[in-house]
Amino acid sequence: MSPACIFQSPLDIDAYYRKYVEEGIATDNLGEISTGEITSIIGSDSFKDRIVKKYLVRDLSDIDDREQSVLRMLNAPSVEDVLDVVSTYFKIGNLEEITCRRGCNPDARKSAMYLAGKHCRKRETLTSIAKTFGLKISGLNMARNKFEIDLKSNKLLNRKIMDMENILNDKNN
Repeated sequence: MSPACIFQSPLDIDAYYRKYVEEGIATDNLGEISTGEITSIIGSDSFKDRIVKKYLVRDLSDIDDREQSVLRMLNAPSVEDVLDVVSTYFKIGNLEEITCRRGCNPDARKSAMYLAGKHCRKRETLTSIAKTFGLKISGLNMARNKFEIDLKSNKLLNRKIMDMENILNDKNN
């Protein structure tokens, strides 16, 4: 059976392989890894460069601005990361309570839509983010805009969002 049969799309294969490589490197003792050992990783030169820069280069001052923006994009959270943080923060076991349109925790859902729209756009399209919540782009944007207005007037809600953003940033750095 070919690997393509167990994945729904080529993007799934790429994401799985990237996770596999990153986990393998993360578990090694980075002090003992030399740049020459990176040749054992299968992939394009740009992929190998990203792995080297992410795990072997400690000082980003060597990397030019364009490459730094690419590194930030690679470290951007996914919608799944946002859903995990929100579900943990609101103590929700079933993610459908956040993504469904009815019978859900409205604060968790609004928070997740806001955070996903704000932090995941470097990695995912607005269409895919909106689809996660059963909406179209316009519905997602309207919900986010209304939520931003609520944030300005509700200090407790604003503090919750800041807490979740800190958790999300810690998780992806």
